[in-house]
This record gives sequence, C-alpha cells and structure tokens, in this order.
Amino acid sequence: MSVAAAAVAHLDAQFALWARPASYVPPGGGAAVVCAIVVVRPDDLVGVGEMTLVRGAQILMVRASEVTPDEGGVFTRIHDGATFRVLGEPRHGADRALWRCGVR
Repeated sequence: MSVAAAAVAHLDAQFALWARPASYVPPGGGAAVVCAIVVVRPDDLVGVGEMTLVRGAQILMVRASEVTPDEGGVFTRIHDGATFRVLGEPRHGADRALWRCGVR
C-alpha cells in the first residue's frame, strides 16, 4: 500500500468514527451540499508577557472531496441543528484531502 493510499484509509477510518452528517450552504446562499464534518475544540494557548492565557477555539474539518468551503459559508449538523459559520480562509491539510476551518 502506498503512503497516499494509507493516508486516505486513515482519514476514512477517522471520519467513520467521529464525523457527523451535515449540510453546507455557501456565502450568499445556494443549494445545500450534504457532507460529513468533524468539529473539535482545542484550547488555544496565547502568551501575553509572562502569562499564558487559554482561549477556546473551534475547528471544523471536512473532506475536500465533499465540499470546498468559503469564508462566511455555514455548516449545519443534521442530528442537532447546530450551525457553524466559517471564519477566515479555510486551509488544506498537509495531504490536501481535508479542509480545516475556524468556525463560530
């Protein structure tokens, strides 16, 4: 198995465990696109002088093969109706198979 194939298999396994069904509507509206998303809330450590502050962040991940998100687009998780607006420019993961978006 090639490294690329192994990376895709790993991503598939992670999404099978953690992803939830969602829809995505681009900025300005349009047809909703069905996709699967993973939302994580890592703590963001920010150094200010000799202090370290912890602030919450939300990162949404979606497969690049399912949707190409834009700043201002909205994801809606289907099972609970939670919405996530894309903040800033989405970024590709290292293997370009995944989009990572800061969301609110």
